[in-house]
Amino acid sequence: MRLVFAGLALAALSCGGGTGAPTGTATFTGSIHATAFVPRDAISANVTSPAGRAGVIVLTNATGLCSQLSGGKGPKNTQFLILTALQQQPDHTTAPPGAPGKYDLLNPDKSAFAVFLAVDDTCQDRGPSADAFGTAGAVTFTSVGDHYAGSFDLTLNGTDHGAGAFDAPACPALAKLVVDRNNLACQ
Repeated sequence: MRLVFAGLALAALSCGGGTGAPTGTATFTGSIHATAFVPRDAISANVTSPAGRAGVIVLTNATGLCSQLSGGKGPKNTQFLILTALQQQPDHTTAPPGAPGKYDLLNPDKSAFAVFLAVDDTCQDRGPSADAFGTAGAVTFTSVGDHYAGSFDLTLNGTDHGAGAFDAPACPALAKLVVDRNNLACQ
C-alpha cells in the first residue's frame, strides 16, 4: 500500500510544472548518476490515494512549479526529487506526517520514499538512466501539515548520495497532478 504513494508520485511527475503561486526553497548536495541537481523551487501537498493519505514534497530545478500546475502546464527538460512520507494507521490505511520528526526510508510505521525523475522536452520520463530511487536514508521534518520543512539524507540507487533541506509551501495543484497528470500542457 505504501508503495502506491511512491508510484503515484513518480507517475504524477512524469510531466509536471508553472505560473504565480507559492514557491519554496531547497538545497541539495551530492549528485545523481554523476549529475548535479540544483533545486530552484519546492512545493508540498497532502495527497489522497486508495491506500490513504501521504505528505508529498517536490523539489525541482524548474521555477514557479505550483503556478504552472495550477495553470494546467508542466515544465519540460526538468528534474524532480519527490519525497513522500506517511504513517501507517491501525486500520491499515496511511496518513501524512502528524508531527515533526524522522521518517526512515522503508520503515513500516513512519515511512519515507524518495524518487528522482528527469523529463525531456516532451515531458516524458527520461528513463532508468536518469531516474533514481531511494534505497536508504531519512527525511526529517521540522514542520508538517499545510507547509512542510525539514532536511533529508538519502542514498539513491544504492550508490548515489544526496543531502539537503527544504521549505515547501502547500500547493493544492500538486495533489491534482496525481489524479490528472495527463491533462498537463508540456511547456
